[in-house]
Amino acid sequence: MVREFYKGAGSGDTGHTRRHVLWLLGRVLLGILCVLVWVPLGPSMPNWGLDPSWMLGLNQAVADGLVFGRDIKFTFGPYSSVYSQLYHPSTYGMILIAGGILAAGYGWALFRAFSRGGRDMFLAGVVLALGALSRDALLLSYPVLYVLAVQKVIVSGQKGRKAEADKRSEAGQLLALAISSAGLAALLLVKGSIFPLATIAFLAVLGLSVAKRSHAAMVTIAASAILGSLLLWILAGQPIGAFPGYFAGLATVISGYSEAMAVSGRSLDLVIFAAIGLSALAIALFESADRGTRLLRGGILTLFGFVAFKAGFVRHDWHATIAAGCAVVMLAICLSFVRNRVWALMPVLVAALFGWYDVERHNQQIPAPYLMLFKAKQVLADPFVTAARLIEDGSYLSATYARTLAELNRQFGFPIFEGRADVYSFWQSDLIASGSSWHPRPTLQSYSAYTGALARANADYLRGSRAPDRIAFRITPIDRNFPTLADGASWPALLTRYAPYEFKENFLYLARTEEGPREPLTELGRKRAVIGAYQPVPESRYPIFVEIEVRKSLFGKIADLFYKPRNLTLEVRTATGATKSYRYVSGMGREGFMLSPIVANSTELAELYAGDEARDAKKVVAVRLVAEKDMFPEWLQDIEIRFYAVNLPHRPKVSIRFAYDPVVRQDVATGTRHQNTDACLGGVDVLNEVYPAPRRVDIGAILSVDGWLAVPGATRSEPGTVYLILTDSAGQTTWVRARRSPRIDVKALFGDPFGPDLGFDAYIDPSAFHGQYEMGIAWTNGDEWAECEWPAHLLTFPDADAVSKREVSSAAPQPHAGRF
Repeated sequence: MVREFYKGAGSGDTGHTRRHVLWLLGRVLLGILCVLVWVPLGPSMPNWGLDPSWMLGLNQAVADGLVFGRDIKFTFGPYSSVYSQLYHPSTYGMILIAGGILAAGYGWALFRAFSRGGRDMFLAGVVLALGALSRDALLLSYPVLYVLAVQKVIVSGQKGRKAEADKRSEAGQLLALAISSAGLAALLLVKGSIFPLATIAFLAVLGLSVAKRSHAAMVTIAASAILGSLLLWILAGQPIGAFPGYFAGLATVISGYSEAMAVSGRSLDLVIFAAIGLSALAIALFESADRGTRLLRGGILTLFGFVAFKAGFVRHDWHATIAAGCAVVMLAICLSFVRNRVWALMPVLVAALFGWYDVERHNQQIPAPYLMLFKAKQVLADPFVTAARLIEDGSYLSATYARTLAELNRQFGFPIFEGRADVYSFWQSDLIASGSSWHPRPTLQSYSAYTGALARANADYLRGSRAPDRIAFRITPIDRNFPTLADGASWPALLTRYAPYEFKENFLYLARTEEGPREPLTELGRKRAVIGAYQPVPESRYPIFVEIEVRKSLFGKIADLFYKPRNLTLEVRTATGATKSYRYVSGMGREGFMLSPIVANSTELAELYAGDEARDAKKVVAVRLVAEKDMFPEWLQDIEIRFYAVNLPHRPKVSIRFAYDPVVRQDVATGTRHQNTDACLGGVDVLNEVYPAPRRVDIGAILSVDGWLAVPGATRSEPGTVYLILTDSAGQTTWVRARRSPRIDVKALFGDPFGPDLGFDAYIDPSAFHGQYEMGIAWTNGDEWAECEWPAHLLTFPDADAVSKREVSSAAPQPHAGRF
């Protein structure tokens, strides 16, 4: 092609020359974009929240020499920062190397798959742009492009190589094939859930090279994939003998995902995905090609679509954007197969992009345009800004990292814990930011210990010699799960081998004690039951621990493999006669969890440790599992329930202070300020320790709120004061002042992680409230005030006669202190 370019230039064919100049320029720009997308040249810094916690945690695990597959069992591997783009001073060098290999391999596969002039270059740009906006779409598209590229190389190699230049070209292609194969193997060390797609892609190209008798390609593919993955594994400080165990651990993690993470969403998202994906496959099916090519293309694209479907719609929240992005990538790839009149099909691509944007707009918590601009800035601007600052100061990244940890540590103010420390159920980034010696359980975040094997491994860790000396415990269930289900198998060890010593920022601090009871559990009985039938809970003066064995039917196993099974519901009846319903995960419940009393937050956990008599509203007297009835049931009817008493030793009671500003009237809060009618930007993230915050919640021992709020203006800035507005059924309002908190994640999104605090939180004694209230948010700032037009949260407080008296600390609240 380069020779043709110079030939055209010498002939005076300016139009031909111009096209080739544009072609070369386009390739260079796409190559640069490929590097910027894959290599974290402008890395992000640690952050607050669930996902940022595992991102920093996995980097810290590599830095501390923990072994993946043994010490760490998670969806991601030691090179997770290629996905998260997170900076860590101990891992950044190896991440740059892995990112460079992936950029080179992906770039070669992209250029080989899209190799027919300007229209293919445009389609390749669409694929890269979507990859920049969706890391999952980027990773998942690698195996597909790799297969298509290798197929072109092997098939073109069958047409004869007559000239010496062709032989040199073959050597270059083999080198590129080696790098791309090593990149495919590297993907497995980035995100383990890509294992099925990457493995089948690897086997497909090996089979193709054998079928076409391309021995050089076969040896290159096999050797580079194996050696590349092993060398990267060693570079990450992982022992070579642990390599097989890493993949065995991935199989355990992948096996329980569909049931544990199943969340339903908007049906239109599925329709949009199906319309785009089927259009793509139809184009590929009807485009002329030999039978073998059609089978290979159709097979890998169908598998790609299936994996994207699972990635997007098992957990149907923002994950739906993964499926939509992958569908558009699939369409762009299939359009490259069309030889004639491809521009006539461009309206289909435009319509697909509009559909993808609608999915983004509906499912992202942050407004889609703003989020896209933020991601574009990360790829296109941050690397150059970082490079300029590194030229001025070589320690810029490490200094920013240290400053970020200091800012992050203000959120909860963890001390430097003595000895080994861990945190439940997530919040690892905050613990690491404190400077404590973090020693995590194998599945580092509790909601991910969703199979029996993972739950047992975490429980065994607490009973072993490497158990943490200090634990910061905050109950934060997700997806309406029963509060004690996550890491439920660990509770007997937590209750008998640890004792509380402080309560701070919604966390109960636990210290490891001397050996607990020899037998922490005493069996109370086993019962055979059926789904849908209540079973009485045995009487006991001790807390009740339960194991529930329930199995999927054949249809349920098929649903689990190809989509997701329907959620089971755990219904409990309390001593007051009230019925409460929660989501239930069978893999967690099989290994056991605390059933009675219901412990929904860290305050109630402190009461449990102290041996306080459980209120009737928390004592469970009967329990049952409920499954949706259907023509094809997904769960076998017979179940087994095993009840145990927890031999709970007496622990000292810790002081819990409900410190908050006295409630105020609206006129006192707003004063003479004028009302601002602009929209608020923000939201409530955690409500009564449930993440993400539900719209309806029953309030027990506390009312706990975590959220963020930015006020309108030329630039978004901090609110002066944030209030919770509680409105009862009669329309009477109570305003309660919340505390401002850092929320570095939100500040980073606005481009200034060290700017004004944009978070708010509150920890409120609910004893003064009874019945139903709607909770809204308001702010005052200078001479303005506004009530946010967000959907209200419906809170149900206990009736006055149902509220039992309990002692709380008499320590006086600090003025305007929020919680403490």
